[in-house]
Amino acid sequence: MRKQVLLLSMVLVPTALSSSGDSRPRLAQLLETEARATLSAVKTVSADPISTGGVFVTNSSNTPVLGAFPINTSSAELGFLSGALSWGSSAGIESSSGIKGILYVAADNSGVVQVMNSGNSAGVQLSGNSGVSTFSGDLAGAFPSRTAEPGSVMSIDPARPGGLLVASTPYDRRVAGVVSGAKEYKPGITLRGLAEIQGVTLTLSGTVYCLASDVNGPVRAGDLLTSSSIPGYAQRAADADRARGAILGKAMEDLQGSRGHVLMLASLQ
Repeated sequence: MRKQVLLLSMVLVPTALSSSGDSRPRLAQLLETEARATLSAVKTVSADPISTGGVFVTNSSNTPVLGAFPINTSSAELGFLSGALSWGSSAGIESSSGIKGILYVAADNSGVVQVMNSGNSAGVQLSGNSGVSTFSGDLAGAFPSRTAEPGSVMSIDPARPGGLLVASTPYDRRVAGVVSGAKEYKPGITLRGLAEIQGVTLTLSGTVYCLASDVNGPVRAGDLLTSSSIPGYAQRAADADRARGAILGKAMEDLQGSRGHVLMLASLQ
């Protein structure tokens, strides 16, 4: 079965970039705009084309799922882009929601690969100069446990070596951390994925959204957090003696209301 290749017969022109957001979503938006602008000027060929335009590969529905094409644009955030390769889902790279990966040369002349997550945001970036970057805030590990809501405070399960359970004791010195993934704040790196272990991913380091309560007083930015009597919820650590060995981390924002999520810098103490 012959692969269908689309040859662009026009040269792309600069595209205006949005002034809001960071460079990663704007790059996807730029590719979407360029793809849409040029697909009406393509023709099908049977041989591998050589062109100053660009190339698209389509699926059986004639939707472009891979494209390599020039981009002539310059900005302070993106630098000068002379071209990019993009691949996507069955939705196609005509839509930014269908773009799942981008390969290009950055402003510092290094090769860059970006891979999108299921929410169509940049998840991981590999740069020839700066190495691997993730756009989430924590390093997590998978641990055996019953299902727990993201953001839940977890403790070591004494009846199950290596396992966890939802914390429900104030100032619990077996406290282990917080289940990652609350508010779509996915872990950047996960050690031992859940494909290998039936349980939860627990934040080991970095920032994470934690379920918190004002049961022990208002939670303010800078407060140390510990476990509480409310299953899965953290509270302000007001008793320094009881808090030794029971600290989850430090609140990075005020708790809004009596219960909810608080951004926390994870740091067991």
